[in-house]
This record gives sequence, C-alpha cells and structure tokens, in this order.
Amino acid sequence: MLYGGFPEILKYQNPKEYLSSIFMKVFYGDLIARNRLQNEQMIKLLIKKLAESVNNETSINRIKNLIISTGQKVGSNTITEYLNHLFDAYLIFPLNNYASNISERETKKKYYFIDPGILNLFIIDQPTKLLENIVFLHLNRHYKERLFYFKRKLEVDFYVPDEKQLIQVSFSVADIETKKRETNALENAMRELKIKQATLITYDEEETIVTDDYSIQVIPIWQWLLKT
Repeated sequence: MLYGGFPEILKYQNPKEYLSSIFMKVFYGDLIARNRLQNEQMIKLLIKKLAESVNNETSINRIKNLIISTGQKVGSNTITEYLNHLFDAYLIFPLNNYASNISERETKKKYYFIDPGILNLFIIDQPTKLLENIVFLHLNRHYKERLFYFKRKLEVDFYVPDEKQLIQVSFSVADIETKKRETNALENAMRELKIKQATLITYDEEETIVTDDYSIQVIPIWQWLLKT
C-alpha cells in the first residue's frame, strides 16, 4: 500500500529512494525526452496536482486554474496535451463518469496512478487515496474500458455496469458521519440503477449493512483482493 508493487523494491532499505529513481526515469525518458517537452516544472506540478486529486473528479479547467494559481501560465489545450503524454507513458490512467454525457466525459474525469508507491511520492498521510488507487488498479486489470465511477449529486467510486457492481472505498467507517456519507452515496446509486447489493471496501473493517431494500457488504481490502 505504501511502496507499491515493483518486486525489486524488496532489495532496498530505502524504498522511496528507489521509487524516486523509477519515477525520474519515466519522467525524463518517457515524458520529457520522448515528447521533446520544455517546461519540466509545469509537468511536475501537473503530476503533483493529479496525485492530490486522485480520488476526486477533476476537470481540465480546474487543473488549469490550480496551476495558474501557482504563478504559471497555461491553457486548456496544453493541459490536455500533457495529460495525453502522461497516459502514453502509463504513469496515470483516466476514469470516466458513467452518468456523464459524451462531452462531459472528455472534460471531467478521475485519474489514478500506475503504482501506489509512485502516488505516495506526492502525497502525505492520505491512506484513503492509496487504498482507492489499489482498488482501481485491481478493477482496471479485470475490466479496462468497462470500468467507471458513478456521480450525480453523490459519488460512488467505481461502477461496473456489465456486472451491476457498485464499489465504494473508505479507509475506515468507524466514524458515524463517514459511514453515513459513504452508505448514502451507495444507496442513492443503488436506487437509481436498481441494484440490491453493493460493496464498501475498508482497510480492516468488516460487517454487513442491511436495510429493507439494500445490502452493503463492508469488507477489508485484503479479503476483497483475494476474493476477486
């Protein structure tokens, strides 16, 4: 969860140093040199902003405004171009909202990183982001372009329409308000999509939440990974 899935990392006493070297090889080899890009600072800033937003829907315009707020000048077309380079380098993956129309899918997405360890280079103490990135990578291996998130007013992290799967991710639902927020989002989506069962993935908590109409299985990440 913290250092990702590169097998060679087991040989190193300082995993983050090894991960930094992997990232720099990708950054300078697959991004800067390959695409003959000039503004290294802006691309690093873009990657950092994507990492900080990894479990949130993000628009091209929002990314642009975040970068402009740091004093950099950039347009929407440049952001789109840089994002495409990041996709081509397999550093990040986009995810579309199933509930969006075609034009919105092009401008609003969620973005995940190729490896939790790489993501962890850019964020501090944000376990839910790392957990959700792991769930995305596992689902993406299985479903590819058939995987979405689902957002109207409330958001469910992942939706597989072919299998009627709704999956929410939260590091912990021990807090009553957190539990209510996560289950409300699931129940709203279940009601709209006419689904009776859903999954809520946590770090180590387990229970089954049953109402008159719906059943939500709260399951630890390790158990879910072994089952799927």
